Amino acid sequence: EAGRYLERLVERQFDHAYGTGREPAARGQVSERRHGKARTIGRIEERILGLNDRFADRVRRHGFEIRSPMEAGSRSGILSFHHPAVANLETVGYLQDRGIHIGLREGALRVSPHYYNSEDEIDELAAAVVDRSGNH
Repeated sequence: EAGRYLERLVERQFDHAYGTGREPAARGQVSERRHGKARTIGRIEERILGLNDRFADRVRRHGFEIRSPMEAGSRSGILSFHHPAVANLETVGYLQDRGIHIGLREGALRVSPHYYNSEDEIDELAAAVVDRSGNH
């Protein structure tokens, strides 16, 4: 495991430079960095999945179907969706004309919000998608 290798490397560097008295401190510093990074990544993931949930909830109310897995452990930051009665290619053009970047993959519309997107931006995206569908 890369994390354990890094931990051993730091221990050896401290041991070489300062003697064995610093080993526990080095382990603690590496551990804190690793756990701090995991907490940050966890918050980013939670934020992205929350934005995806927000968007999915809004478009489902108007007949859109979510194709992406929504079960815990199977999710990603990419959300694929479609409406059975709306042409997706025309929807992409409609949204791009309004400055909204959206993808089209395997017949489904695809969005990938990130942590810096606001709830208002997600609501605007959902409103534009719904507006295009005519299912207000």
